[in-house]
Amino acid sequence: MGGFACVPGSHKTQYPMPRGIRECDDTMGIVAQPVMKAGSVLFFMDGGCSHGALAWRHSEQRRAVLVKYQSRNNNWGGGAIDPRDRWAEQTVDGMTEAEFAVMRGPERYLP
Repeated sequence: MGGFACVPGSHKTQYPMPRGIRECDDTMGIVAQPVMKAGSVLFFMDGGCSHGALAWRHSEQRRAVLVKYQSRNNNWGGGAIDPRDRWAEQTVDGMTEAEFAVMRGPERYLP
């Protein structure tokens, strides 16, 4: 009925993604959509495999909670991230230091 979909094993491929897979026009039988019961939780490493969402076609409203967790030793970007470089000024203006720290994200190297 739609929702989360991924290409299992795509983290190991060394070939360009076919256009049909990217747009889900021709899934070639390799796009998987996990079947889950209401209230289930799906954990996956988003940088590890090709993933996305199929159009939602169920009569009930789709609900999801997306949480991005990344520890300091798993920060692919490396170094500190200044939220002013990532978010619009109106988003970070007036934030407390604690709020600003959350927006900063994981830092591999602390000052």
